[in-house]
Amino acid sequence: DLCALVKEVLKAVFVLDPRPDLDGRNKRITYDSVNLYHMCELFVMPLTRPQESSFVELVMDGPQDPVWFMSHWWGTHFKDSLDMLQWHAKCHGMD
Repeated sequence: DLCALVKEVLKAVFVLDPRPDLDGRNKRITYDSVNLYHMCELFVMPLTRPQESSFVELVMDGPQDPVWFMSHWWGTHFKDSLDMLQWHAKCHGMD
């Protein structure tokens, strides 16, 4: 479960955001502040690089034909993206 992994890692490890905030400070990345840029840099790329695969190839057993296209802003908080995906699934009877 990626969500559980992210929560556990960001609780146990002090990860400093390489991008300063509007005040010019670099803050600790927490589960509440982790965004999709962070997810890609800190989790997806390190997990997929050894196999030279996509994240879907890493976590699924076989081909996954797309049914929906989901657009997003990379700065969106990860937990908000998960909420949106869960809402979409519920609206379309996929929950």
